Amino acid sequence: MKKKTALLLCIALAAANILGCSSGAEPENTTEDTTQKTESKSEDGVLTIEFFQQKTEEAAQIGYNNIIDKFNEENPDIKIEMNTVPDAPTVLTSRVASGDIPTIFTDFPTQLQFRQKVENGYIQDLSDQEFMKNVEQSALDMSVQEDGKYYALPFSRNYMGVWYNIDIFEENDLEIPQTWDEFVQVCESLKAKGIVPLGLHGKDPARVGHTFQCCTVAWDPQGVETIEQAVAGEKKIEGDAAFTAVAEKMLTLLSYANEDALAMSDMQCYENFANGQYAMCITGSYARGT
Repeated sequence: MKKKTALLLCIALAAANILGCSSGAEPENTTEDTTQKTESKSEDGVLTIEFFQQKTEEAAQIGYNNIIDKFNEENPDIKIEMNTVPDAPTVLTSRVASGDIPTIFTDFPTQLQFRQKVENGYIQDLSDQEFMKNVEQSALDMSVQEDGKYYALPFSRNYMGVWYNIDIFEENDLEIPQTWDEFVQVCESLKAKGIVPLGLHGKDPARVGHTFQCCTVAWDPQGVETIEQAVAGEKKIEGDAAFTAVAEKMLTLLSYANEDALAMSDMQCYENFANGQYAMCITGSYARGT
């Protein structure tokens, strides 16, 4: 079985996954033991620090654990413990609101929730840290906040695209499409042969958002600016011709997808794709490890 690879028909920078550190600032309704909830010192003097992270993908878990194991080995007086929970964004929001802020956590600096954490003083300013000099400037530019400072250490950037099954394409004498029209033609050919052209997953709203973001960036060059103007009350998305075209293409994608797409979880979709149930799948680079 040949290794599956990715066809980047529509590339979008999904997010810069970042490592943030709480600054010690606390909501007005919290107590003084906030830090103690995420840090503790044992009788033998070992300081245990919680690392709350939001990536559940297997590859990310392995990478984090390798780094943590190496750090713990080189720093016997400190122990980093990784905490990964279901629905991590919601859990983190709740913990921040209650003052139970993890000492170290991952977050997404381009999202409104992160900016709100910065504005409320929950995130430490990392601008002057020596290690920030080792970060590519383009990654830092993505995470800069409104005050011009950096509150996150970027460590990865994601892309989204269409992944395809090489074997299915070769067995059906299909070429990898390079344009939207060619993509639709391939889908028609696969559908006519009883093969599900595209695997989609709509159970998780966050993943639906990723797909929408990808399609918007790919098919509407001014889409992001339009959204910003709509948020500012300067423009309406309703009736916007470019957004209408994006929506129509997304409906076309759905017409070639698995019938249970709207109820399908991302993990199940990836498993089905890996098992050859779908010829293609739209997802991000974060799914490679799964």
